[in-house]
Amino acid sequence: FDKDGNLLGPDGKPLLGPDGKPFNKGAVGPNGQVYGPDGKPILDKDGKPLRAGLGPDPTTMKAMMGPPGTDKDGNILGPDGKPLLDKDGNPVKMTGKPYIGPDGALYGPDGKPLLGPDGKPLKCGLDKNGNPMFDKDGNLLGPDGKPLLGPDGKPFSQGAVGPNGSIYGPDGKPLLDKDGNPLKAALGAPLTDKNGNLLGPDGKPLTGADGKPLRDGPQALLGADGFPLKAGLGPDGKPRLGPNGELLGPDGKPLVGEDGKSLSVGNGPAVGPDGTVYGPTANLFWEWMESH
Repeated sequence: FDKDGNLLGPDGKPLLGPDGKPFNKGAVGPNGQVYGPDGKPILDKDGKPLRAGLGPDPTTMKAMMGPPGTDKDGNILGPDGKPLLDKDGNPVKMTGKPYIGPDGALYGPDGKPLLGPDGKPLKCGLDKNGNPMFDKDGNLLGPDGKPLLGPDGKPFSQGAVGPNGSIYGPDGKPLLDKDGNPLKAALGAPLTDKNGNLLGPDGKPLTGADGKPLRDGPQALLGADGFPLKAGLGPDGKPRLGPNGELLGPDGKPLVGEDGKSLSVGNGPAVGPDGTVYGPTANLFWEWMESH
């Protein structure tokens, strides 16, 4: 953000939305941290940074992201907007795969909670890393360790999409691409109500210290620790770069994303005036919000 709270692009200039106006109402990072119109984290009444929703770890707050995007044929899309391909080069279908929220709740392609035969919302079991649990036959398990049953009384046995976008196949194992890397779906925008207020896992609008609902926004990139990345800045305010163009942190070491790979401005990240690193799809994210 700049000093006036406008969201900045990779060139350091305010990003403009579909209406030609800058984004100056704050943002929400993928770790759920909420930024206000001044570009600074919003605090609760105890002075602690607010984070949207509750993640698998009770001490960590997560934004409630929407289900993965798909094309007209039901193929799951990656961060580049193209269908994800498995190791055999085949597109991965969303059919039969529930999207699992950070608290284990199951959602359909429309973002609505999936219900069990008893009409109650379903939740799956999560391991210590927040990943969904399956049995040896690939059936999705509930918190009690037994297969979850859908509205039709049958278990979920065609895989799933985890809270971080990881895709699991019918055997309950992560699907890989042709290079042997786990496939990651591009998750949808955080869930909001009809007024654009950010929702928590309980389906209720999140509120700040002033009691007002919080609205959604674009996202900062996270490091392996789950917190927003910060680049080191030079005397001219520009991000420091390594010999190969990689972004360096305040400690002079290359910044590494959640996937363990180094980042460079050539890959699209935008660096704010305080060094915070934002994803390349921030403007697309806001266009999505403007259209809903």
